[in-house]
Amino acid sequence: MSEPPSISLIQQVNTLPPVPTYDQSEYDVSHPHHEVHDEHDGTWLEGTFKVVRAVKLCYNPHPTGGINSLEERSVGEAPGLGGYELMFRAPVVSPPFFLYFSLCSCTEEYRADGQWTVGSLLTCSFKFSNLPPTCTIFEFRINLIQTIHITSPRHPSSTPKETHHIFPILKIGKRPNPDLHRPPKEYKSLFRGTIAHGNDESTWGYEGKGRMPRDREARPSTCEGLITPLRVTHQLGVEVVFSIWREDAFGQSIKGPGDQRRLRIVRGVVLPACPILPQVFSLPACKSRPFAFPSNPPPPSSPFSDPYITSFIVLPYRIIHT
Repeated sequence: MSEPPSISLIQQVNTLPPVPTYDQSEYDVSHPHHEVHDEHDGTWLEGTFKVVRAVKLCYNPHPTGGINSLEERSVGEAPGLGGYELMFRAPVVSPPFFLYFSLCSCTEEYRADGQWTVGSLLTCSFKFSNLPPTCTIFEFRINLIQTIHITSPRHPSSTPKETHHIFPILKIGKRPNPDLHRPPKEYKSLFRGTIAHGNDESTWGYEGKGRMPRDREARPSTCEGLITPLRVTHQLGVEVVFSIWREDAFGQSIKGPGDQRRLRIVRGVVLPACPILPQVFSLPACKSRPFAFPSNPPPPSSPFSDPYITSFIVLPYRIIHT
């Protein structure tokens, strides 16, 4: 198997003037070849010079070092709701990124790249195929569940402590107040069956997109084989708040509206960091083109109305960090 592509970056740094020698013979006044050096002739190194280079190490969970994608599908049965089908996707796409640059103005228009990383775009599709007429759905949401497992370096064999953080990705509908155990039939809903005093029948689904949290808010998943006292894992969770007419939370028969319930579906995922990969790092050549003023001139407040603008440079490239 051929080696994965790599990146070589060479940074040119202006070097400082060489440090003068400290041979005593050069500074001995009695020496016949002694020359007096002016303190402003540039041969002395004065002050304190400090160079700091920050390096961020990103682990790529892809086995060959390529671009990560996500495609998770789940099919099952939910108690009281029937069959469901769930799909999480973050396909790899390459939309263009254009930077319009001029002599006196700079504006941006871009769309996010489709690779699966921290801060990427998540596409979700969810569908109930056979809902009962007694069902009412109030809210549908998707969350990212981050769990940090902390192990003491002094006691590596001890049980790790866990902390959880939930990041909302997308939500539709509104959940009734938890104190309202049995929401009435007048409460606003996404789906309400005919027996539950509604007009909806059999199927309900939703397709939408949501933004994953950025690296300032969430941490990438810890790769296997990495030795660290802090291990981070992630799950994508679906929550559906619903009720069944004339049923309590345990499925027992009651009169009137049913108890408020919650369906939870969880899928474990690996959330990669956002590294600079060779596949997305190469930029195309810059091309210039003359700028033609339109027949209808823009308003004076527009940056395109500047008479000194003669050309624009279009730089198409892909987003690496989102």
